[in-house]
Parts: sequence; C-alpha cells; structure tokens
Amino acid sequence: MVQGLLRATTLLSVVAVAACPASTPTKQPIASEEGRLAYTFEQPTAETEGHARFDSPDRTFSEERYDWQSNSDPLNRAGLVLRELKPGATGFGFKVPDDPEGSVNRWSTFADKTLFFDEPFGTSNNYGSATWRRFTRGGSVCVVFLQTWPTVQDGPITRTLEGYYCAEAGDRLSVGQAEQVVQSVQITLPAPPQDTGS
Repeated sequence: MVQGLLRATTLLSVVAVAACPASTPTKQPIASEEGRLAYTFEQPTAETEGHARFDSPDRTFSEERYDWQSNSDPLNRAGLVLRELKPGATGFGFKVPDDPEGSVNRWSTFADKTLFFDEPFGTSNNYGSATWRRFTRGGSVCVVFLQTWPTVQDGPITRTLEGYYCAEAGDRLSVGQAEQVVQSVQITLPAPPQDTGS
C-alpha cells in the first residue's frame, strides 16, 4: 500500500503540474480524523487507508487524497481526489477530462492495465451532478466518476472531485450498486482542535 501511495503521489505531482505549470505540489500526510474525504458505504474491517494533502508552492490550489484498500483482497480498493483553487487564484481553472474514463490516469494502480469500460451515466450526490462509468480490471468490476464546480459548461472550473472504487474479485457490482458508490461520497469538515486548557 505504501508503494502504491508513493506511485500515486508521483502521478499526482505530474497531474497538478499540468493544471498549474509554474508549481509543484508538496505532499503532507494527514491523520484520518483530519481528512475530509470518504465513502460512506460499508467497508471491510481489515483495511488500510491513507489521507494526504497537497499544496502548490505558489498557493494557487490545493489537493486532498483518500486511498483505501481491503487487506484481504488487493483488488478491492478505492480512491478520491479533491482539487480546489484557493481564494484569490483567479484567471484560470482546472483542466479535466471530458469523460470519467480519462480519470483513471489519476491512480497508478491502473497503469499498464487493460480496462474495459461501459457507457457513461449521470447521477446526483450531495455535491451536485457526477458522471460515471463502470469498467473491469482483471477479475474486479470498478466504477470511476468525475464532477466539477461549476460544471464544465459554465467554467472556469475551480473545484473538482474524482474517484474510483473496485469491488472484490468476482463481485458483479451492478449498475445500481455503482451509482450508490458515487452517491456515497462524503466531504466533511475536519473536527475542530481540542481545547487542552492552559
């Protein structure tokens, strides 16, 4: 999992530079309780997860990542990436793929893999409209999704959320279940720091 996170960090750096050529993000791992991203569907208890935050040196944008994997089935894994322009960073927006199929490049776990995609679907979750596709990776069925604020038609895009989930090997992950994954995304505010007194 650590190697996967390191590879994902390298890939994320390349993506972020493409979004903002003059900057290179710096990685800062954060504790789970500080992370804002999660899926709310039930997950196996034996799991490994990681949260990280990235800030561009020129303070124009930030990214937050969430990576999750079942310890009993390496194919059963998920990820989320939230990118946000910072206040005052005007005059440009993020470039995003037109199709969520292009979002799989955010995660190194899909590099050099043969993937087969179904047709795209649209749905709504707590944060607006999202476009998603099911796809197969080896013995696992997955879903990848993409949503932006404002929508692509209204640009420039100041906030993006991309994610994927791969079911356990042999799990069919129906169209309805894949949509439920996209609808289960959660962005929460971190808990306020505890007052320890003086």
